[in-house]
Amino acid sequence: MGLLKVQAELEEYRRLMEPPPPEEFEEGFSVRTILGALFVAFVMLPGAAYLSLVTGAGLGSAPQWVTVILFMEVARRSFITLKRQEIYLLYIVAGAILGANPYSGYIWNVFLRTSQVTKGLGVADDIPTWLVPRADSPAILQRTFFHSDWLIPIAISLALLLLTRASGFAAGYILFRITSDYERLPFPLAPVGAQGATVLAEISRKEETWRWRYFSIGAMIGLAFGLFYAGIPTITGALMNRPLQLIPIPFIDLTQNTESVLPATPIVIATDLGGLLVGFVVPFWAAVGGFIGSLIPAVLNPLLYRGTFGTVYLRNWRPGLDAIQTEMLNQYDFWLSARIGAGLGIAAIGITSAIMLALRETRRIRRRTDQEERLPL
Repeated sequence: MGLLKVQAELEEYRRLMEPPPPEEFEEGFSVRTILGALFVAFVMLPGAAYLSLVTGAGLGSAPQWVTVILFMEVARRSFITLKRQEIYLLYIVAGAILGANPYSGYIWNVFLRTSQVTKGLGVADDIPTWLVPRADSPAILQRTFFHSDWLIPIAISLALLLLTRASGFAAGYILFRITSDYERLPFPLAPVGAQGATVLAEISRKEETWRWRYFSIGAMIGLAFGLFYAGIPTITGALMNRPLQLIPIPFIDLTQNTESVLPATPIVIATDLGGLLVGFVVPFWAAVGGFIGSLIPAVLNPLLYRGTFGTVYLRNWRPGLDAIQTEMLNQYDFWLSARIGAGLGIAAIGITSAIMLALRETRRIRRRTDQEERLPL
């Protein structure tokens, strides 16, 4: 009975998460979409960069929904009804602009150039000038991007952005067809965005359904949490020498408390509400796999530090370091190269499996074609 009840609840959840099918196909690209993109670029982009550097985490999809809700309210007061296609396209455009935010990367690179941590490791001066200007450059001393020393880093980032977009349109489409049409993998977070666009389109047409109630509850939960998580530290940081953090940002650091049991292992508890809510949406085994993956460094780091495998790999770690320092040293000593190797291995497995799947599908289609040709007329 318990298993049947769980299955029934899952089916009910899937039914609710499926948006209603469109009655007709309409164009979503309009002047309103362009104005929304400009608003994101000039207003939301700097705010997202600032908060990502202050809190150590991005805003996620919050700026996208703020843009959509703002334009929806402006449209309602102008007696204009936004179509679902326009709302979702505006949501996608906002995500694309915020996802390609280069400004926070420039500021982060400046921090790496001038940080006491990188200077203590002796790598601050080894950072190439095509990534960030030198520490004594007027561009850094005067805190400005309008300097010739930034020309090469900005040009390289723009080239990388162009290549990323090109690969996203090409390889991204191929991978989507493989995962969606051949492997038929679920996309658990995709219905969330679709439901958000659907509920806002319903409100634009002055139709309130159960989706709007759930959307409002989630918005109020996020607003209350954001007030304590990022609002109070931001306000008090502008008024006092040290900001008041009721909730540690971005995590609770337990590394120094557990270093006697788990040396060279950063132990933290994330305080971001988004990760908790995503855990309610992703498939069960995806959450289990993520949990197991997070335990692998906790098991291997003490062994790598003690030289269990014949060589001491984590040589630079010392007791008393916090999670950020421990993670940075571990990345330099071992995990950076290990992740590169693991990424190459996963890529090889994925490419091989995709090729084998395509070959099997080709043979199946060829056999079916041969059978149809042998049929008598």
